[in-house]
Amino acid sequence: MGHIAPTSAHKLVEDRLVTRIALNPELHKEHCDTCIYVCATHQPVLKVRVSEQASHFGDKIHTDIWGPAPMSMRRGHRFFITFMDDTTHHTITFLLTHKGDALNAYHSFEA
Repeated sequence: MGHIAPTSAHKLVEDRLVTRIALNPELHKEHCDTCIYVCATHQPVLKVRVSEQASHFGDKIHTDIWGPAPMSMRRGHRFFITFMDDTTHHTITFLLTHKGDALNAYHSFEA
């Protein structure tokens, strides 16, 4: 559900990489009960390819644009666009201020 394993969180506190948290040694858990429940109650999504995978780097690129974010980031970015190579799955992400900046991001990616 978007969190690290309880044992990892415990180790961060023990190694003093995270401070101001007091650990209760009696409640040391190996797994998150909610995560185990969620994994046990849904069927896996099958990964079915509609087309054949590209055989060379750059032959096929997948792209997606996301936004607008409800709040802008530091420099006013409210969108992002990703470009992913079909062969290697190498992914590059560009932050965008406006959705119209997508073409400039593509030109940067292509270069």
